[in-house]
Amino acid sequence: LAAMGSVEQAIDILRSAVSHFARNSIAVRLDLAMLQIIGKQYDDAEQTLLAAEELSPSENLLLTPYFSILYDAQGCPEKAVERQNLFLEKMAAACSQRANDQIFQIYHFLSFGMCGLIYGRLGYTDYATSMSRDLKSTNRRGNSTSLEVAIALIGSGELEDAIKYLELAAFKDDDPLSMWFHIFPPLSYLRDLQSFQDLLKRLHLP
Repeated sequence: LAAMGSVEQAIDILRSAVSHFARNSIAVRLDLAMLQIIGKQYDDAEQTLLAAEELSPSENLLLTPYFSILYDAQGCPEKAVERQNLFLEKMAAACSQRANDQIFQIYHFLSFGMCGLIYGRLGYTDYATSMSRDLKSTNRRGNSTSLEVAIALIGSGELEDAIKYLELAAFKDDDPLSMWFHIFPPLSYLRDLQSFQDLLKRLHLP
């Protein structure tokens, strides 16, 4: 529904789902928050994320990119830095205590990409470039998605390369988020590029 432009209707459905799932609704709340961000209901999105955070184990870092996407969409990337730094600290600690397959269970697949985007937006392009380079490497090993690489490349200002990775996400990886490329907030920085518009046409998106 959201991909077809019926964001409000999709939000209403997920609100109802949250009430039905009660306390076991972290994933549904995250989906609701994303739609609220897309619908520019930023205050509601923040309340939804805070409610999900109360239900989440302290070591669970799944919420980090959602807060980052929210604050960036509001034009306040600096608000995301505290959460990004906490995420990076916890991931560093996890790397010393867990096997790789366990590490990837506690963070969201967009987390590192959003780190690159946020720090790039704040002018730390060298850091964003380093992040995107690392993600390209992990992408080749199957430990990061092409979409995540693309988001980090936006932060480093490598927009055409970002679009190439979006093409991989859509046509090679069959990433389900490709149906949201036209409304997904981190990709808003690409909308004025003809190559991005061409990609949307190939995906039959408005």
